[in-house]
Amino acid sequence: MKKTRKYLLCLLTLALMLFLPATAAQAASGQQPGYVSSITAKVSGSNKVTVTWKKAKNATSYRVYYKQAGGKWKTLANVNGTKYTHTSSRKYPLTEGKKYVYTVKAYNRYGRKWGSYDRNGKTVTIPAIPGKVNVTKVKANSYQEVQVNWSKAKNATSYHVYYKEAGARNWRKIDSVSGRYTSFKHRSSKSFPLKPGKKYVYTVKAYNGNFKKWGSYNTKGWSVSVPKKPEGKVPGTVKLCYVSATTDSEVIIDWEGVENATSYCIYYKESGAKNWVKIATVGSNTQFYIHESSSAYPLKASCKYLYTIRAYNSASKKWGGYNTKGWSVTTPEDPDATPMPQPTKKPQPTEAPKPSPKPTSTPKPTPTATPTPSPEEIAANAEKIAKEVIRLTNIERRKNGKADLKYHAKLQQAAMTRAKELEIKCSHERPDGRDSSTAIYEAGVGNSSGENIGVGFTKPEAVVKAWMDSPGHASAILDSDSTHIGVGYYKGKNGTNYWVQDFSSGPDEKCTLTVDANGGTFPSKGGVEKFEMAVPKGMTLYADDFEKPVKAGCVFEKWTTVFSFGWESNNATEIHMSESKTLKANWKDAASSSKVSSTNEDIFSDGVSNDSNAENTNTDSSFEVIESVDENSKELDISEDTDESEVEFVEDNLQ
Repeated sequence: MKKTRKYLLCLLTLALMLFLPATAAQAASGQQPGYVSSITAKVSGSNKVTVTWKKAKNATSYRVYYKQAGGKWKTLANVNGTKYTHTSSRKYPLTEGKKYVYTVKAYNRYGRKWGSYDRNGKTVTIPAIPGKVNVTKVKANSYQEVQVNWSKAKNATSYHVYYKEAGARNWRKIDSVSGRYTSFKHRSSKSFPLKPGKKYVYTVKAYNGNFKKWGSYNTKGWSVSVPKKPEGKVPGTVKLCYVSATTDSEVIIDWEGVENATSYCIYYKESGAKNWVKIATVGSNTQFYIHESSSAYPLKASCKYLYTIRAYNSASKKWGGYNTKGWSVTTPEDPDATPMPQPTKKPQPTEAPKPSPKPTSTPKPTPTATPTPSPEEIAANAEKIAKEVIRLTNIERRKNGKADLKYHAKLQQAAMTRAKELEIKCSHERPDGRDSSTAIYEAGVGNSSGENIGVGFTKPEAVVKAWMDSPGHASAILDSDSTHIGVGYYKGKNGTNYWVQDFSSGPDEKCTLTVDANGGTFPSKGGVEKFEMAVPKGMTLYADDFEKPVKAGCVFEKWTTVFSFGWESNNATEIHMSESKTLKANWKDAASSSKVSSTNEDIFSDGVSNDSNAENTNTDSSFEVIESVDENSKELDISEDTDESEVEFVEDNLQ
């Protein structure tokens, strides 16, 4: 019997040696496992990491470890295969925005031996995915403007605002705003119109630019009805920005323009008087007036006056509403008032006058001409006055718990340019029709955050006081996001003083625009295929301003914008430099006019592809490409967990 058993055991051993693979035989022999190589780790959403590796020699099973970067290794799981998916849990958490390291160690259960492991491991970063945006208010301010407010979403670096007419299928992106802001005003435009009497729906999506991730959004949106356009073009009610008495005989009135106005009428009266007195009528392009005392419309020192403005439409012959109470101002005391006479001393007797010699005539002195100040002296005086405005502005910020604004030379240069332009056109629109912020960007300054203007004030303290008395101007002065300031001062040809404050939230920030001929060349640049430009952040460039490249056998078709994460717009006319981008040439074959370069077709209007970020973004099929989008999501590898059967282990520690 014993011989029979021994014989059977020998046969079984021989069979194992003949039919088992060599590696399995070696594992069965209890040899030490090999080093685990080719470890990969891929993030899935914000709570999963899938780890894979190559099979190690002599391994019967594997142990997976992880740690937060800089921490200590923790055992995650024991598996038989070469793949494991770590799902965040209370015991083994994954925190958004943090880095984690993974490694794997092989084990041979027959010899109870461990193999060596990669001490550096494979590092991944868990993306910070923005939360869902909760819109708190959608309100139609007029038939041409809708305001959207929302609550701040976690991990958002920007917000993207979409709208559509009620019943429409596709959302349209209106604009994107910084993650610092939680409101947006949609003003009707040719690209994104608001039709009076129609109903519109709005939604907002949060985006994290650091990790290229979108938050979910409300697919139904929030609706609002735009009011009907007033019949007969009735002007709106004028709202004054400020009223200030610069002297005892001069008052400055500055107001906000209203729709449908073709002219404005300025009225005043002494406090307590019954009737308003019309002072003047100005055109709709003028939104300020200097009331100088005259016999017809007098101003008295130390007297309280009321002012109001009324808009008029000459076509419909209709008046807008007005402030019936008016805005009050008190003129200062007269600095040249005659002092009260003092009693004179009783005259003392004097000696009889003695005859004096006949005086000889003296030559009449020639008056000395007042020297005209040089341009250098004028500039130095303007800089001195501007610095005083900055000093007074920072005093007001300190009173309200805000940090001081820093002087910036290029921002100051832009403000001085704007002050001179006010003599031509007193508006936040430049004489050539462009927005005032273009002066800032042309000076090489980025992140324009606002502008204040003033006319007629004779002293820095007077204009700063007037700005602080106006809620809109004071808001710009006290803006927490602004970090730098430039002040412009200019004395016009008629003696009127013009004042400007320009603000920035980061004047030296630049973005890189790469202009790519895409296989062509730029003759004026020496035949290069591409070149780069450093552009102030926030500046808008126009594709038509760039030289069109040339390419043999091809015809230039259009420009497209390529964003840093790879998404390409359909057509580029304006390039808003909120981040670094590429302006790319697209070509047609000269013979067949077939398109050589094309854009990504399978993209929603928010830049998210059909399969990307599936666990975290609501990729509703109602989104389609409407316009250029400046962010995208990255495709993620999502794998299933491998089988984790019970295996025997000897305890070990990683160092």
